[in-house]
Amino acid sequence: MNALLIKKLKKIAIICIGFIFVIGLVAGYIVNKNWVYRYKSELDHFFGKGNWEYISKETLESGAYSEYNYSRHPNLSGERPGKYNKWHIRYNEGNEEEIWTLSNHVYKINNNTYGLLSPRKLSSKQALYFELMLISFDILNKELFNELIGSELSEKEAYPIDVSIYYNGKPNPKFYSALSKETWFTVDRVTVENYLSSDLHDFHIKIRAFDYRLNELTNKEKQNVFNSLETIEKKVLDKYGEHATFRIYFDKEHQVEYIDGVKQ
Repeated sequence: MNALLIKKLKKIAIICIGFIFVIGLVAGYIVNKNWVYRYKSELDHFFGKGNWEYISKETLESGAYSEYNYSRHPNLSGERPGKYNKWHIRYNEGNEEEIWTLSNHVYKINNNTYGLLSPRKLSSKQALYFELMLISFDILNKELFNELIGSELSEKEAYPIDVSIYYNGKPNPKFYSALSKETWFTVDRVTVENYLSSDLHDFHIKIRAFDYRLNELTNKEKQNVFNSLETIEKKVLDKYGEHATFRIYFDKEHQVEYIDGVKQ
């Protein structure tokens, strides 16, 4: 009787272990596919632990790359739009709340374009830091706009103008690995100067006015925009000095460009 009971218990134990193993595989697959779970410690470091929460996920079809669908039925095999995910995160520090989005779309396109051994192929972690860099750009673009444009022009006059940080060319995937190790690369530490003075890659500020928006202004309002160019130019030079790489373009007669503080 005891031997029979032990035998049954062994069978139950084997079944339980197998069940736990399967659950572990499924859980591991889910965590690996969901960047918010997989890279929680990296997100804690960037946003600050306790300052963010995962709120939702979307799965979308891509218009930029396709996947081949294999099926036992030949008629069902063939190219189909690739799929990618968006993960929405709520960031909340004090009275400041933002909804940020991480996406693996660029990662999927990149991995569909480059082979396994290509130096241009992004790892998922490198692609994550690309997404975090875009979030940091968003933060800094708003700060730049308020500092350079909002302080000089009325809301209506400022409306045609866009202020953005750009990178020159496509950064090497190794750039994102290096960026992840920079002490300043967190949501509350990153500055425009960090990017402009970085040895990792070339960055610049672009300040431009959209024609169709300028045309909505009165002649006087439009002239106020044009007259603000020299003041904005001086502000950028005073703040970033030898690291001031930027272009201001309002129209053909009102534009200026600097590289490392030197007028072009």
